[in-house]
Amino acid sequence: MLDRRPESQIQREIEAAQATRFGRLATATQEVLNALRTYSHLVEFLVVISIISIVAALLWPRYLQAKDAAYVTTCLANLNQLGVAMELYNIDYDAYPTPRRWHQALRRHLGPLEDDVDPFKCKADRTAAPTSYYYLDASLLTGAQHNRRLTDTPMLVDETYHANVVTVRWYDGHQNSLDPIDWLDLRSDVLQIQRDTEHPEWMCFLPTAAQTEEGGTRTLPAGETADRPLR
Repeated sequence: MLDRRPESQIQREIEAAQATRFGRLATATQEVLNALRTYSHLVEFLVVISIISIVAALLWPRYLQAKDAAYVTTCLANLNQLGVAMELYNIDYDAYPTPRRWHQALRRHLGPLEDDVDPFKCKADRTAAPTSYYYLDASLLTGAQHNRRLTDTPMLVDETYHANVVTVRWYDGHQNSLDPIDWLDLRSDVLQIQRDTEHPEWMCFLPTAAQTEEGGTRTLPAGETADRPLR
């Protein structure tokens, strides 16, 4: 059967069909390009997230070190403030406070404090303990212990709230930080002191032994102090 349509009409229909195929191809191509563009954006996003994660992983330990260093600095400032209060107490009573709730005895010698300032607490201490620091009453040291130099005798110690250092206030007035191993060696082998486990609220150290007047040795009962009243 012969196609009796005009040549021009046939040509227009051919062009329309070709345009439709090209249109579909163009649409499909555009869809592929859009998908590739979306995928590339996703890859870029993942690359950015990966870079941020790597940088954070590298900086996080330094942040923790800086944070702990700030805690140590604050502790040293607290120890300095408490040490000054200790000396003021000593001037008033010609003696340092006894281990029995020494932190309560010192409060009146600290002067007015701001509401958010507590020199008895380390910033890293989240416990309900009255203080973060242990106190050693040097008058309880006897014999070779009592003859130690003031530069080698600790007064106040934070041995709990820092992973890498122990902060110490010494009886000669200076304060510094020690390696935990060095502190334990000093505490157990040199000064022979221990925590008063029966009265943890006192937050103090006691010598493990004391000299009697006859020259013998005896173990100090937990909480025994020198014969002077609590001020």
